[in-house]
Amino acid sequence: VNEDITLMKIPASPIKWGMDTAWDDQANVMRGTNFIGKDVLKVGRISFQPSDIVGEDLTLSNAQKTALQSRLNHMALTGVKDVLLNCDHEALVSSNYYGKPTNWYRVIKASVNYAKSKGFNVVAIAPFNEPDYKGWGDANTGLKDGWTDQGTVAHFKEVARLLTEDTDLAGI
Repeated sequence: VNEDITLMKIPASPIKWGMDTAWDDQANVMRGTNFIGKDVLKVGRISFQPSDIVGEDLTLSNAQKTALQSRLNHMALTGVKDVLLNCDHEALVSSNYYGKPTNWYRVIKASVNYAKSKGFNVVAIAPFNEPDYKGWGDANTGLKDGWTDQGTVAHFKEVARLLTEDTDLAGI
């Protein structure tokens, strides 16, 4: 058995190799891209920031745009255009989002729109990040019963319903 992974052949499709910019670090993206190869990368992960409230006009705050644009800039270095949209939990302001599915829906839709306006194709959305992880709830908000500060299962289902019913997001 050859244990040197640098000598292993990369399998052909249906495996889709991806780059993660949810941990927003250019050096990591360049290292990963150089190791995997631009010709092999097919998807990437970017993150939306549930910090500021997004209004009905679906305009991200300057801070949200800056964080998302940084990830898009790093993704552009890979040549990837198909992206998965993930929650940047570290940016979460629970008082703006806990138990408020409409706020989640708006920040996600605004982030999808922003990514599309920059030439990226959002192919999947993960509204909550690791919603089964219980540590964040008690540490950040004092919530009990094991719920994270992102919300309950019922909150998650309501966010998913809002996203699913939006025809602009069909196919994602």
